[in-house]
Amino acid sequence: MGSCMFKAGYTLYADTCIGRCIHNRIIANFQKQFGENAMHSKLTPFVFQELLILPIPVLVNNYAYLVADLSDHIFILVDVGDATIIKRMQVQPEAVLTTHKHWDHSGGNRLMRSTFPGLKVYGGVLDHVPDSTHNVNDGQELRFGKLKFTAMWTPGHTKGHTVWRLDGSDFGCADSVFTGDLLMLGGCGAAFEGPVRQLAASLDMMKALPEETMVWPGHELALENLELAVFIEPENISALLKLVWAFNRREAKVCTCPSTIGEEKSYNPFLRTQDPQMLAALGIAERVRCPNHPMTSDQINELSFDMIIAYSAKMSQLKRAMRHAQQERNRDQRAAQPTAANNAEPQLPQAESPRAAALSITYKAGNQKVTETIVA
Repeated sequence: MGSCMFKAGYTLYADTCIGRCIHNRIIANFQKQFGENAMHSKLTPFVFQELLILPIPVLVNNYAYLVADLSDHIFILVDVGDATIIKRMQVQPEAVLTTHKHWDHSGGNRLMRSTFPGLKVYGGVLDHVPDSTHNVNDGQELRFGKLKFTAMWTPGHTKGHTVWRLDGSDFGCADSVFTGDLLMLGGCGAAFEGPVRQLAASLDMMKALPEETMVWPGHELALENLELAVFIEPENISALLKLVWAFNRREAKVCTCPSTIGEEKSYNPFLRTQDPQMLAALGIAERVRCPNHPMTSDQINELSFDMIIAYSAKMSQLKRAMRHAQQERNRDQRAAQPTAANNAEPQLPQAESPRAAALSITYKAGNQKVTETIVA
């Protein structure tokens, strides 16, 4: 029953106008609580010669991206879940590339099209991306001046989920992949519209990319994902160091992207489902190696995914128990201090998201340095 109810609710959200209404309500509530121009992270530009990649924080933890060839003033957007901040930018985008149909990645497409008449919106042919103007097939290449994107069909999270690979060779840098909800820093999206084996196969496509490939995910979930990675493998030094790094970044409200494919292969549990050390950490190494009941690669992936999710549930349970214990200790301490002030629950100040600020980019064009304003 629970599965049927989830499927019905998911279909209403993902494939009907009801989802758009829910998404618009989420945006309105976020803006009411934090302000129209609030963001969950500071604007952090990354410049590679004349290539700009700017993660744009939207909603609670989403990222849209501005990708620009600064020398030719060509601007492309990826995954516009909310267009509020983007409308303030001093750019004229040529296109929007959408990884998948979920509203937190596509909900701003309609406003973008009305704001910029003639704007092209691309999405995977199997995903029915809201307000798209062009469907793309697996392997299809899109060129915008020197910006060259290739669509990679990566089903599992949705039927038509598409990763966009950007060729970095003209800018003297590694390639980039804009992974939407397929691959996160330290984690991955849920298999909503396909079996685990299909999602695992899509992740294998990412693993096969050059290790220096930069990963730009659709969500800021590094802390949560890396906590789980360390919970599963407390002796994984790569995961521990990355968790400390991510904690310091998030304390300063700075984004944690990009990671690289090479990094992800060292600490992301969902990219290591065939790794003997991960299988041992999950407690299934002997089961996988049992000669009397040999398991296929798909079966190992499915079992590993199940165990990782089980560890996630266990970690959440332990964190809830720790919070409850701390609350009990706080109540006991207040009870031991007979003052009138202690009769009231202390109100902790609510952390506000950073406000959108002006942003200028300085880059080298030939022998000259050029400064341009991106956000007024």
